[in-house]
Amino acid sequence: MKKKIILFSLVICVQFLSAQCNPYQVSYLSSDISCNGADDGEITITAIGGQAPYQFYWGGPSSFTSSDSNLVNLIPGTYSLTVVDSNNCQSIPVFVVINEPT
Repeated sequence: MKKKIILFSLVICVQFLSAQCNPYQVSYLSSDISCNGADDGEITITAIGGQAPYQFYWGGPSSFTSSDSNLVNLIPGTYSLTVVDSNNCQSIPVFVVINEPT
């Protein structure tokens, strides 16, 4: 199974309330599906900084939604994530692609 590790810093966040927005980092580890037609892709998210706890808002193919940080049994496609900390500071959207083997 092919694994990808991506780490990036989110130094820009959108402030919705009067609370201070502190930058936070979001990293993810993703695994593509193992064979054509399978639904065994995975994405694991880690958020550090900002103000915990975090809320996770996922969207994906076939009207997929989730609020979990760890996703399993994924079909191929593009998944979008927005993270919001307890100060209601929203991250820049993150896009993760789960691929089928060629």
